[in-house]
Amino acid sequence: MRLSLSPGRNPPVPPRTGVALTPALEAGPGGKRLLGEVGRRPNYKKPRTPTLLHPSASLHFSRLDVVVTGKKREPLLEDMVMVLSPLFLVFMLDLVLTPQTLAQNDGYRGFLRKHYDPSPAGHDDRYCNTMMERRNMTRPCKDTNTFVHGNSDDIRAICGDSNGEPYRDGLRRSRSPFQVTTCKHIGGSTRPPCRYRAFKANRVIVIRCRDGFPVHFEENSIPPRP
Repeated sequence: MRLSLSPGRNPPVPPRTGVALTPALEAGPGGKRLLGEVGRRPNYKKPRTPTLLHPSASLHFSRLDVVVTGKKREPLLEDMVMVLSPLFLVFMLDLVLTPQTLAQNDGYRGFLRKHYDPSPAGHDDRYCNTMMERRNMTRPCKDTNTFVHGNSDDIRAICGDSNGEPYRDGLRRSRSPFQVTTCKHIGGSTRPPCRYRAFKANRVIVIRCRDGFPVHFEENSIPPRP
């Protein structure tokens, strides 16, 4: 926009439109004279509007307390540790108890493999020859081994007071008798093939327990009935 000035008059004031005006000069024969003002957009920043937090921003949305940062809510480190600590404790207990449990199961499984047969097919020499080989006790030939027949829970109960009582040297003696078959090696060599003689009986048995599980059968002890 360009304005001319007349002598004795004030220049008209343009309407304010939000644009700053700067004076402009025009060179002529009589020197410089004021022509008017040229528009120039001011350089300013729009003021920020303060962010107001809603009163509900202080509410707890879960067990984890959170902190209002203006953008999002961040969980507190100590509360995360509080939640994760029980899980870590369970994990560590599992690492400690698992080897012990496996050792107990290995000892008990070994006992059942060597000395437990719930339903024997006969009690003769053929039974002993077959069972000793089937249970991997013929390389070399084991001299004596006894198979206990019946319920495995009754055998395990010898480790408690319901069907057992203390015996010498930390052993346990059964309160009730069991049907057993004892296989004795009758060959001259411990190298296979192995030959066995079967002896059946109905008697009390003596075992060794560990953590409530049978882990050893005492072959050399045949005590009288209590």
